This record gives sequence, C-alpha cells and structure tokens, in this order.
Amino acid sequence: MNPTPKELTGKVKRAIELISEGKRVFVDEKVHGELDELEDMGVSEDKVFEVIGGFLNEILGYGVMKCWRGASPPLKSYENKIKGCDLWAFQAVCSKIGREMYIKFALKKDQIFVYVSFHPPKGERK
Repeated sequence: MNPTPKELTGKVKRAIELISEGKRVFVDEKVHGELDELEDMGVSEDKVFEVIGGFLNEILGYGVMKCWRGASPPLKSYENKIKGCDLWAFQAVCSKIGREMYIKFALKKDQIFVYVSFHPPKGERK
C-alpha cells in the first residue's frame, strides 16, 4: 500500500522528535564515507543529526509528498540492525548545506532514528 501524506508526515515528525531527544544512531560503519563527504560540505560529524533535523523540518514545509522518493509500499531494510524496518526516503533542498540532498532513514520500533543515508542525489555526488 502506498504511504499517505498523513503517514509520511507522521514519520518525518517522529524522526524529528527522536533526533531532538538524542535517540539516534548510524546504521553501520559504512556511513563513514558519507560523513567524510558531508564534512567536505561543511557539516562536521557532531552536527550531522542537527542538520538532518533541520532538513526534515524543511521537508515538512515543502510538503512530504513532493519530497517523497521512497518505494510504494516502502522497502524493508536488509541491514542487520534494522532488518525488516520500513525505509523512508526523501529529497529536497537542504538550506544548511545549500544544495539538493537525499535522505533515507528507518524508525526502529518507532523509538530510535536510524541514519541509513544522507547525501546529494545520484549523479550530483563528487
């Protein structure tokens, strides 16, 4: 079933809450390449979740349906840490970075924000 605007808005809002509560983790060590790329864009590792929280707020402002880039229905993760969790993907301009960015995340048991991916869209990466 396709996610509804209400469901997508709820997932983004919950992600923002979890990030602000400090309930956030990286999916695994494979994200370090992205973290290096983000560092080159002026986002230090200790500020990544702060930037993502702001970016998710911007997505709410742009409209979740306009920014939705996930599958319908959402794909399930195969990563051990979040196996079977829905993957939520969005793309929009991130004002803090000053360019279009793509984000994919999971909400583990709706209690932990799991960073899966955050980078410029394919074809726009360095």
